[in-house]
Amino acid sequence: MAAVEPQQASAFMKSPPADLAAVLFHGSDPGLVSERAAALAKSLAARENPPGEVLKIDETELDEDPGRLETELQTRPMFSGRRIVRAIASRRVSTALLKPLLTSGPLEGLLIVEAGNLKADDSLRSLFESQAKCFAVACYPDTAADIDALISEVLSSFSLTIEG
Repeated sequence: MAAVEPQQASAFMKSPPADLAAVLFHGSDPGLVSERAAALAKSLAARENPPGEVLKIDETELDEDPGRLETELQTRPMFSGRRIVRAIASRRVSTALLKPLLTSGPLEGLLIVEAGNLKADDSLRSLFESQAKCFAVACYPDTAADIDALISEVLSSFSLTIEG
């Protein structure tokens, strides 16, 4: 549905859409990709009532059970809120696997995928950017302006300022 540019990522993370179905975090900063994926999964699980569960599926599990991702995303948990499934883009977690899931209708769970630096025309990125209720969030190293904004945000939380 949308590409979230680096300067929009903080706002997206603070207030993700209520009807969110899937998010792709991608970019040249793998630490930030992973950090944002984990933070979003935690906050989405916490906003469920009862709280949802976060499940991380890796490629080995998909080698053993190729349908596991679909099963987890299409099954409503009995004793918890919506399941948040995290995966890392790989030979198994690819456009070919995800396209039928994201285009076939609503999911019971929510999918969060971590990927490396993807070009604008990459099929995985295009899939997330084109589907309703799906988002692709760009994660790149902080710029000087990002660091200045972070410093100002932290200082303002303590009612402090920097004088020059």
